[in-house]
Amino acid sequence: MKKIIPKQMFDKYFRFKNNMLVERNPNLKWCTRPGCERIVEKGSQPKVVCTCGQETCFECGNEWHQGQTCEKVTE
Repeated sequence: MKKIIPKQMFDKYFRFKNNMLVERNPNLKWCTRPGCERIVEKGSQPKVVCTCGQETCFECGNEWHQGQTCEKVTE
């Protein structure tokens, strides 16, 4: 598809496809770093690390908080 449609249209399609992918899968979220458009996947631990280097708590969506509960961080 990328070869037969204009780049702007392909980029729009790609963003739409990724939005649907994340929306439908509870094990996926968008990276929380501003400007990063990558998707992170939940593993066996709540800490997820994006390829951009951002460390996030998958449970609460805040920066990784080693040794603190999500409730404490969101107070």
